[in-house]
Amino acid sequence: MFWPGSGNLDLKPEHGWAYELRFESSPSPFLFAALSLFGRSVKDRISWFPANDGQWQPQNVNYLSVKGIELEVNNQINKIVDVHLEGSYLYSRQKNDEVTYDFYDWIADTGLTIIEEIERETAFTPKYSASAKLGFNLPYGFGFNIEGLIVAEQFNYYANYDQYPRVSMDTKTLDSYLILNTSVSKTMFKFLKLSVGAKNLFDEDYATQFGYTMNDLDYPMPGRTFFGRLSMHY
Repeated sequence: MFWPGSGNLDLKPEHGWAYELRFESSPSPFLFAALSLFGRSVKDRISWFPANDGQWQPQNVNYLSVKGIELEVNNQINKIVDVHLEGSYLYSRQKNDEVTYDFYDWIADTGLTIIEEIERETAFTPKYSASAKLGFNLPYGFGFNIEGLIVAEQFNYYANYDQYPRVSMDTKTLDSYLILNTSVSKTMFKFLKLSVGAKNLFDEDYATQFGYTMNDLDYPMPGRTFFGRLSMHY
């Protein structure tokens, strides 16, 4: 609103609605299940955009809608085996005003900017994700855990001025990935717990956050990592 030289005193706050309908059931002391239906919408999203005088300033021009379903299951199969499952699916769309033609003649002080409202799959939002964790409570204080996470591909959009004054939008993708973590633990003296294990066991090459440009390498996550941990429980 008060950005030096480009502020917009007419800027409004982004306004959103969110709702969730959740069903839970525990038919036995060892089983819990939940199903959630949810949605979120945001209007008047703020983005930097050309004003009537051709100067870029923050404006309320974009819209976001997300609808989804989530499932959760916890089950203690017996005294040895515990299972936890969780997954979600999203239908997510964004409607953004995008510049498709932007020309300005500084000498003649005239210009032409063409703006179109374009609907796309929402940036930064994977369509689905799911996780599973299997735990074993073994004799003599030993424990074994294995957990997996799968996440769908994600998209981001970058303005391309290579054909100036025509402007296009390039799509960049973060690939889907599957991560597997595992650990073995041993409880000692009732209050000490020693754990060793590996994260990203398959040494998956993946990223969860985009970089700033179309051609950079984003923010790669660590490869296979081994760890040891000693914890105390009173």
